[in-house]
Amino acid sequence: MTFAAMLLVSVSAFAQSGNNEPLKGDVNGDGVVDEEDIAAVIDIIKNNGGPQVTYYWYAGQTVPTSTSTVTTTTSYDNGGGWFELGTKIPDTIRQLVKGGNSELNWYAAVPITNGSTLKPVAGDMSTIDISVTEYSTITINNISYKVYYYGGFTAARNTFAFAKK
Repeated sequence: MTFAAMLLVSVSAFAQSGNNEPLKGDVNGDGVVDEEDIAAVIDIIKNNGGPQVTYYWYAGQTVPTSTSTVTTTTSYDNGGGWFELGTKIPDTIRQLVKGGNSELNWYAAVPITNGSTLKPVAGDMSTIDISVTEYSTITINNISYKVYYYGGFTAARNTFAFAKK
């Protein structure tokens, strides 16, 4: 690992070639050879050379279903939807989602990896929230997601909390 770091640092001294050819050692394609390329190499090794996987989570008032595509939203103020988590699943999610219809219940979906998933938790982020029911499992882009039903949550704003358990 140290050798790889030294190699990338030495390559960066020659990276300013001024032409439009890809830079040697620019693994992440950002036009610069730096420590982020080392992190990209480590990610490639962790994923056995496979492509990066993007994970999502869902909070909304319709039941999410299996699909090959996800349309994401960037606002937590419009009644929910699919939100991007990135290439790594965080240890916790705690998010207020506003909007929606106060007459409808809420659903949430979180990715399952290596047989484990984030679980719904109470506000202390450690106690399992037993008021939330497992609803189903769906698949999106070959990744399984656990869907939860928040029966009784009929407010137009809800805080969703998940933690690895």
